Amino acid sequence: MQFRQGWRGAGVAVLSFNVKERQQNMHENEPENKNFVSDFVTLGIKAVKYFSLILIVFVIPNIAYTIIVILNTFKTRLGKYEILYMILTLIAAVLCIIEACYVTYIFLLKSASKKVYGYISPVIEKLCGTISKEMIQDKDSSILGKRYDFSAYVINGYNESYQKKIPGFVKICIRFIVKKIPFADIIYHISIDPSVQNEEEIKNSLYTQINEYVSKKFFGKASLKWLIAVLLLNIVFHLTLYILLGRI
Repeated sequence: MQFRQGWRGAGVAVLSFNVKERQQNMHENEPENKNFVSDFVTLGIKAVKYFSLILIVFVIPNIAYTIIVILNTFKTRLGKYEILYMILTLIAAVLCIIEACYVTYIFLLKSASKKVYGYISPVIEKLCGTISKEMIQDKDSSILGKRYDFSAYVINGYNESYQKKIPGFVKICIRFIVKKIPFADIIYHISIDPSVQNEEEIKNSLYTQINEYVSKKFFGKASLKWLIAVLLLNIVFHLTLYILLGRI
């Protein structure tokens, strides 16, 4: 194998779909675009449901409890322990709300990423084909693509292929997936694998390894178990502060 041209050519080439192919994709992918809308409406409803849960379980109780503590502090004597209790209660409430929102956001992002990958996998496959051509022409393994924003290539490639602008949250999902794929490591290991000789073998190996990595990384069962842990910590924090400082 000989690796010879710059990787920028790989990124540009994968986006160079001709007009005929674009028109063909528009017709072929019409049902898929409908599924796309349906999938993300479902995910939107799911997001509203879970963040409503966060509002009810974390935000409202923490804000209400903090307000009660502040009001009670100002009603009684305002000593150093009372002020410390008030400040620590506020900090604990804010941290628990932020952590609960973050855990829920990552859960929803992973759930959405499973759906998104199904739509971008044809673009990933085209990218693998272009990279395989470059790998045949240039065997300089120091050129591994770390300098290039593959997520931008995939987003632009999707736009070109489907003739549809990607919603902001979907772009976040694409970047979340693509930036975690170790393109450089995969490309390097393929480049030193003596069993992979021609362009088609390189493309298949690259695409297979990317799929395997994404499947292990993102397609496991998403869980909100950490949310239960955050809730328990929330209760323990406030209870501990009340025992240590609130009754002084």
